[in-house]
Amino acid sequence: MARIKGVVFVNRYDYLMSTAGEAGLAKVMAKLSADDAKALNLPNASEWYPLETVLRVDQVILDEVLGGNLERMIEVGAFSWRQNLNVTYRFLFRILSTETILSQASGAFRKMLDTGTASVEKLAPRDVIVRYEGFHPVKESYCRVLKGSLVGIMDACRVKGTVTDHACVFKGDPCCAFRARWE
Repeated sequence: MARIKGVVFVNRYDYLMSTAGEAGLAKVMAKLSADDAKALNLPNASEWYPLETVLRVDQVILDEVLGGNLERMIEVGAFSWRQNLNVTYRFLFRILSTETILSQASGAFRKMLDTGTASVEKLAPRDVIVRYEGFHPVKESYCRVLKGSLVGIMDACRVKGTVTDHACVFKGDPCCAFRARWE
């Protein structure tokens, strides 16, 4: 069973508070089991949780706050990485390139999820493919969160660009992959 770090719940909580406020948080909490609500409301950022827990929380966020629009899960991933990067690693933006930060973030994937790997393949200057291999999400919503993570990294790097789907396990591909291009 795949496990994920509790900081994911900290970011989900902060996302709900900043976008939906107390009312949105209460709406989500009311739909969660007691254990899932505890993980969202009182997580230990460094503890490992079953991936299924965050997937259940994400499903409730999707249904209750995002109107069932799967593409809006990108916002959740983008928010999480903007939070992580802007608070903890802001100083790196002055000395590292966007490509380097994307590469380092792919290493962080392994620290957040105890299964699979992420890698960055450079296609051209300011054009990379980020692959998530050996990780098979059980919900497509998590793929949108991964895509959003890359959007959030590019936002934090203050570059304009696009992140597009490149490969998807839900479409029969062997891995999930996204192409990131920026100016």
